[in-house]
Amino acid sequence: MITNDVLVLDGESTPKTAKKDPISYNSTTGILSKDISEVVKWWNETTIAFPQDKVLYQLFEKQVVKTPNAIALKFSDQVISYSELNSRINQLAHYLCSHYDTRRNIIGVLLESSFALIAVQKVQGIYLPINHTDPAGRIDAILKDSGAEIILTCTSLLDKLDLATKKIIVFLDKKWPIIQAFSAKNLEFEAE
Repeated sequence: MITNDVLVLDGESTPKTAKKDPISYNSTTGILSKDISEVVKWWNETTIAFPQDKVLYQLFEKQVVKTPNAIALKFSDQVISYSELNSRINQLAHYLCSHYDTRRNIIGVLLESSFALIAVQKVQGIYLPINHTDPAGRIDAILKDSGAEIILTCTSLLDKLDLATKKIIVFLDKKWPIIQAFSAKNLEFEAE
């Protein structure tokens, strides 16, 4: 427990308790040394209860219902609400389901930033993040070793991929006009 004896220096004064017991005072940190471990423990208590019966996309959908107009993403001058982001994720998920066998298949995602993780979860695929800053040879090795059949990427990262691969490459920036035509509603899957 943290008590009132834990004091931080204001630069000039020494805490009263430090005068009484100078051994317990740490002049480097400005905290009483006997309480440092308690302070560190208190600062690091960041755990929260996480529902064990839900996956990320379900928690995201719950947040969409709770705060549909709240800001979900902010990038440069773009602002996207939870509702709008969920619609885009659903459109991508519906597109993927209608064109590819996604269930339990590895889907590589080679993008600088993306909401593809949630879309891959919604289609019951296995998300494989691929670092766009890795050299092309490393990316090729990751794709071969993982067995990913589908790769989501954009044309600006074309030089990172071996186009002779037998994998399905979906260039999201090129396909987006088609993807936007798909339903923005949440996907529903039968429990297996």
